[in-house]
Amino acid sequence: DISKPNPEYDLFKDIYAYLKAWVKCSLSHDSNQLMPISTIGLNYPNKDAYLTAFEFIVSNLLEKQGVEEFLPKPESRQILQDFLRELMHAIDAEN
Repeated sequence: DISKPNPEYDLFKDIYAYLKAWVKCSLSHDSNQLMPISTIGLNYPNKDAYLTAFEFIVSNLLEKQGVEEFLPKPESRQILQDFLRELMHAIDAEN
């Protein structure tokens, strides 16, 4: 039931928003500024869940076979990893 509180769904929505919007906006920003994480927020009560999810993406998914179809240059994958690590630092700094 979508009307009931669902923390796992909130976590999923946030992870999706960070991957879809935060990374794109941060990469597109010519001033070398990152989009504030407060724009999306941390709606799931445990920030470690965010850190675990993004660490898994950075350490495992970006190196999987098939990713090079979407990010053909190793430099592109490295840039994405760097941005996700910046996001992880910002999340970790949140109180």
